[in-house]
Order: sequence, then C-alpha cells, then structure tokens
Amino acid sequence: MQKIVFIALGYAETRFRLLGEDLSEYSSSKSIYKGRGFHQLTGIQDSSGLYNEAGPYEKYADFVGNKNIISQPDLLCTQIHYAIDSAGWFWTDKTNGKSVPNWSSASNTEYIKFRAEYFSKALGKQLNEVSHLVEEDEKYFWLQAKMLNGYPKGQKLETNPYGWTTRKKAFDILKNEVFEFDKRCKGNEELEFNEDGVLAKMKKIVDKHYTYKQETNKYRTEVSDEGLKYMDCSELVSRYLYELEVGVNKSKNEPIYMTTANMVNEKAFRKILGNENIDLVGKEESFKPQRGDIFAWGYSTGNSWNGHTGIVYKYDETKDLVTILEAVGSKGSADESQNTKANGGFSGKGQTRTAVFKRTSKALVNHKGWFGYYRPKNYTKKL
Repeated sequence: MQKIVFIALGYAETRFRLLGEDLSEYSSSKSIYKGRGFHQLTGIQDSSGLYNEAGPYEKYADFVGNKNIISQPDLLCTQIHYAIDSAGWFWTDKTNGKSVPNWSSASNTEYIKFRAEYFSKALGKQLNEVSHLVEEDEKYFWLQAKMLNGYPKGQKLETNPYGWTTRKKAFDILKNEVFEFDKRCKGNEELEFNEDGVLAKMKKIVDKHYTYKQETNKYRTEVSDEGLKYMDCSELVSRYLYELEVGVNKSKNEPIYMTTANMVNEKAFRKILGNENIDLVGKEESFKPQRGDIFAWGYSTGNSWNGHTGIVYKYDETKDLVTILEAVGSKGSADESQNTKANGGFSGKGQTRTAVFKRTSKALVNHKGWFGYYRPKNYTKKL
C-alpha cells in the first residue's frame, strides 16, 4: 500500500514527466524554490508571499551532502535521482519529512477537534506510515493528499485536495489493476507473489514438518529427499543459501556445512560461505527486518554451544510481527506463547515449521547471545 500511495500521488504531481512546477497563477510557481521533484518539494513562503526561502531544499541538500542543490534547485527536476530521492526523503524522514499534526480532540477550536477525532489513527504519523491505514479506510489517502498540498486552517472535509479526481483515479488504477491489492493482499499481509521463488520453496519444505535432528553425516548437505528427512536450524538456512546460489559447496554442488557458530559475526559468516554475499544489516532492537533476511543468536555454556537461526518469510510492520521459517528443537522457542495459530504460526515443536513472533520478542532480538539479521546479496534467483 505504501508503494501504491507514493506512486499515485507522484503521478498526480508530475504525470511522470513534469518534474518542475510550470508558471501559473499560483505564487509557488513564480518562486525560487517552487515545486520540484516527484512530490514537488517546495520552499517556505517569505514576506512577499513567494516561496523564496530554501527550507526543505536546504535540509535535503544537507541530507544528501550536496549544497549545490540550494544554489541550483533545478537539480531536483533535471537529475532523476534527486527527483525521486527527494520525494522519498520528504515522505519518510522522521525529522524533516511531512507528518500529520497531533491535533487535539480536547481543543476548543472546532476544526481541530474534528480532525483529531476523524483522523485519530494518523495523528503524529509520517505520511509514509499513514499508508498502512489506507487499507482499512481510504479516508486516510484523502488526508495524505490534503497534507501534501495544504490543509488550510478552518477546513474539515468541505474542500477536496487539489487535483483530487486525478489522484483518486491513479490510486484506484494502481490498487485494483496494477498491484491487484485486494486479490494479492489480505489484512496487510503479503501473499506469495513468487510461487516459484526461493522463499516459497523453503516454506513448502518447512511446512512438511520434517523431524528436527542435528545430523553430522552426508545427509546434512545432500540434495535429496533423504537429505531433507531430518534437519536442524542451520542446515535449513544452509539449504536456503544454496537455493539462492549464495552458499554453495562448488566441489560437490551442494549446501555448505555450517552451524550457528559460523554466524557469530559478518566476517565469520562470509568466511564459511567463501564469499562476501552476506551482510550484517541490523542487530539493534529498533531494526526492522525484511523478507529474505536471516536471523541468528548463539552463546557458549561451559563446553557446549547453544544457537538458533532461521529465515524471515515476511514482516508485518502494522502488527510488528515477524514470520519465520525454522527448524526448532523439542523445547520450542523462548517465546512460544506468541507463536499462535491466530497469528499464522504453527506451534509444533521438534520439527521444521512456520512460526510468528513479535519483532521484539525473546525468540528474536531479545534472546541471549543475539547476533542480528543478515541479508544475502548478489543472487540472481527469484527471492
């Protein structure tokens, strides 16, 4: 939905060709820092009523480290990278981007109270975050369009956003015909777009609930039905990396023999793979994983090693839930109470499975010995 909204509003602003505001009766079009870029970044009005103060232009220039943008604002409409990137920055930057005000329902001002109550779920959110609300109620798309082009004091719903017909038409086409959102998505959860992709293949494997076992023989890496019969967590991940062609024992054309002890840091992980096609992308609690990432934790207890790893099948940012593919032992995870059927998880233990946990659960980032999330790269297979 974030993509649909972002593209629809960008189309309404530019028609995919006009990246700079044409001269018109509007004062913004006569200004130094007139609307430019995919979302028409505009400066701040000065005492003359023109938008001749750099404002967002200066902040974006600082963000990308190019002060020339201040003296040459047309870079935002002549350089395609800046045209798109400035829109993305404006849409998502928590400090300088566009967000919905924290209107108060306790206000004595009627229009403020109305907005606070009518758009209650969007208060204080960036426009990009508001996109998640559009699925349940398209009034929030109306709000995004209004915030992007000005929501004057005193107004409630009596005046539609500028160019509303075009905006709504673009939104409907993208949602219903291009992305087929209602067909492909349910409850803001992504369905399997690539049914022949690697993640879909791995999910079919784990959903057969193969028995958990830490094998050390040839079957740990053998590409066969017998090789899949028993599996532990790191064997599952090694088979995933093999399918992506990121981790391949080239002499035998089979998965690489690895354990979680080989995932303690980026250097160790790359060493066992024999290449640099894996990055440690985040280990802090605030990090949000993406589809295809690998999580890992591990620690020593005396002479023994405890560790676990798995694959991120999807991340639901609205619910802050991570769906993982894993092979888990007989004790299950450190947070089994979260892995419920209602969340889409399978509670069976001692087997391969699809499980669902809160992003901040003890099964993931708050587990003892947390290493972080790794991300495969430079693969050519469909994820």
